[in-house]
Amino acid sequence: MEVLEREPAKGVDFLLSNGQGMFLLMPAKQCRNERHREKEVENPSKWHGLFLGSTKIVEGWNTRVGGVVLSPENQISFATDLTTITRSFDINGTEVCEEIFIPNDSFSLSIRYATNKPVFIQPEFDIRFKYSERGGPYEYKLVGSDVLVSGPLYAMVGGGRAKVGEQYRYKFYSEDWTRKDTSDRWAYAPAEFETSQLFMGFGGSKEEAISNFARIKNYYLQLKLERESDVTSVFERHRPENVNRQLALAYRLAVYQLLKIQNGSYLPASGDRWFAGDEGWARDTAVSLEAFFELGLFDTAKKILDYWVDEGKQRGDGRLPNKIEPLSYNSSDGTLWLLRRLAEYVELTGDMEFFQLKKKAVRKALGGVAGEYLNVDGFVRSNAFESWMDTQFTPREGFPVELQALFIKNCMLYSKLFTDDFSSRLAALGEHAMASFNKFKVKYILAGVEKSFMLADLINFDGVRINKLTPNQLIAVDCGIVDKELEKSILEIMREHLAGVGIRTLSPGEVDYFDEFCGDQSYHRGSQWPWLNYLAVKAEVRNGNKEQARKIYVEPLANVILNHNWGGISEVYSGNGKQCISPHYQTWSLASFIISVKQLSK
Repeated sequence: MEVLEREPAKGVDFLLSNGQGMFLLMPAKQCRNERHREKEVENPSKWHGLFLGSTKIVEGWNTRVGGVVLSPENQISFATDLTTITRSFDINGTEVCEEIFIPNDSFSLSIRYATNKPVFIQPEFDIRFKYSERGGPYEYKLVGSDVLVSGPLYAMVGGGRAKVGEQYRYKFYSEDWTRKDTSDRWAYAPAEFETSQLFMGFGGSKEEAISNFARIKNYYLQLKLERESDVTSVFERHRPENVNRQLALAYRLAVYQLLKIQNGSYLPASGDRWFAGDEGWARDTAVSLEAFFELGLFDTAKKILDYWVDEGKQRGDGRLPNKIEPLSYNSSDGTLWLLRRLAEYVELTGDMEFFQLKKKAVRKALGGVAGEYLNVDGFVRSNAFESWMDTQFTPREGFPVELQALFIKNCMLYSKLFTDDFSSRLAALGEHAMASFNKFKVKYILAGVEKSFMLADLINFDGVRINKLTPNQLIAVDCGIVDKELEKSILEIMREHLAGVGIRTLSPGEVDYFDEFCGDQSYHRGSQWPWLNYLAVKAEVRNGNKEQARKIYVEPLANVILNHNWGGISEVYSGNGKQCISPHYQTWSLASFIISVKQLSK
């Protein structure tokens, strides 16, 4: 793996993960706490640091080399080979390299400095929950020459001579301040260590933390070689054909980060910021699963489907949860997305044994939709805030176009998989809904002038079509229920009015379009979402427009991966594409890019 290097830049992050729910989000350039009298070095936001699951445990560390504090002022580079993060600093004319390493499948961390000068490292632990139910006791205990720190989680720290001296520091984060997040944040620093290599082990118990500490300290080189081998293996195994070198590199970086964001047997929605370590959303998970199909990772896909499509998690009407902890059923489309991916998995693998295990849950889910949510046209009802455009400003009560497409697609898929009367029932339901689907077909009107045909975004409960130009009709195209002429018309409209870094959720021609992000008002009124790109790419390639697909929908994302956050694509960009207003590593955004490149390479 080649080393990716750049000058330290504000707003650039890199995610280093162990693949089991531990995430280190590192800023390429740290900052100064200008509001604090010591002007101390710290992270730009509270989301930087080390997380175990959704709990932040390490805020960062302060290092002095030869008596000089490593700081934004003397940092000269930021680099990674995906095995480690390397930052270099100019200390009185001598370059000092800092190497940060996280092994695979282990809750541990190493910080190492290449220098002959004395090194003092003071780790800071996050104690934002000190005064809450999740807090305390936030104390240390000497274990020989090492230190055991206890809080919501445990940390064992050592590798050199410890000088104990408890310090509590107030943290101010410049990025959060601009977002009007002014909550108090505190860090706990129990000791400073004189060592050129510091080791940390973490866990939910003392024993686990001590075990992980011993493992990285005693087997550091072996663990590093294992991770290097893992990186090489992923890059060799997932090498796209028929694309240029830059696009191939962006693809492999995206694949590696997608796999590292993986959290056990389920898929988090993102690997950083407020999504760190969570179990994600059914919808996001299901969309992302197509990337696992494209990568040939069917065993992983099966585990994820087994976790989500679970009869024990179903509600009385058959709906599957949109969130697991706590169980939440506030999604009208998440169940249909999951069912679609389950059927596609069975078709791709021939794994009828797995289908037999899930048949009862599928029957209950589709039967529940048919019995509880269909109107006379065979359309599926969605209540306010249940579709993926789910803010208070975009409630979409009624019958969203993508929901009908997913239901029809599932009826088509499962009428073939079931072999009893339920098969005939699904076929009839699908045919009826398909016959009614033409009600969504409308003329796109721009400045009072009728343009090409498209699909309305929604039919409301009064039967009125809401003709806003949104990308939701691309899901209908992807479900294969749109005729060729209409498909070509939709693609042309998408290219002309919605394409950007991601695909806009509302056309700039609409009166309530937002060019700049300003909170929930603009979240689904023009913001660009990269997860939608793959839907357009698949259709463009199918229609012989591969070059257009590459230039319009794929290369902008490759540019983000290579020039912003290596291997990362954000969830959302502002309507003008200039501002990223979300996590920098988002699972379904990465999945969309991976699927798109695979389509180009075919």
